[in-house]
Amino acid sequence: LFWAVGASDAALAGLTWFGAALSLVVLAGFLPMAGLAALWALYLSVYSMGSVFLGFQWDVLLLEAGALAVFAAPWGLRPSLATESAPGAVPLWLVRWLWFRLLFLAGAVKLASGDPVWWDLSALSFHFETQPLPHALSWYAHVLPAGVLKAGCLGMFVVELALPFAVFLPRRPRLAAFLGVNALMAAIVLTGNYTFFNLLAV
Repeated sequence: LFWAVGASDAALAGLTWFGAALSLVVLAGFLPMAGLAALWALYLSVYSMGSVFLGFQWDVLLLEAGALAVFAAPWGLRPSLATESAPGAVPLWLVRWLWFRLLFLAGAVKLASGDPVWWDLSALSFHFETQPLPHALSWYAHVLPAGVLKAGCLGMFVVELALPFAVFLPRRPRLAAFLGVNALMAAIVLTGNYTFFNLLAV
């Protein structure tokens, strides 16, 4: 879109405010598919212009989740019945597959790195002070006893490596996984700042 309107501060601000307004329209239930497609194009444009400033995992995750949301959204101006707003089987399974990959690979990449602090569960002993965007509560997590931090690391691996498989199971195991993952996401929000990454995971 910046190729069409030009790359300027005014264009960036205008597209951003337009995206915020369009988000409210979609949240209200109007133009769900078209609105989500437009929001995806807007963020792709901002992402492309942002270069290294928007090269984080959550930016790519937002683009993939946004693309899947377009296909999971109902057609029409405003859905009036629950059956009209239910996504089809293929988009639903693609969203589940994205959720599985996000969580499972987050745990697998830690172990695959070969870094011994993940294998001996001591990574959290320095994670809270060295993470990219710590906040005021990060210090309190950093000074927790070593045993608590090791238990937290083990719990994180259980959530990231075991619970994602529940996405392929019936409803009750999926609900248990949902609660476990959301507990981890809440703990991450309370101890660090990963912008909208945790909201997308939830």
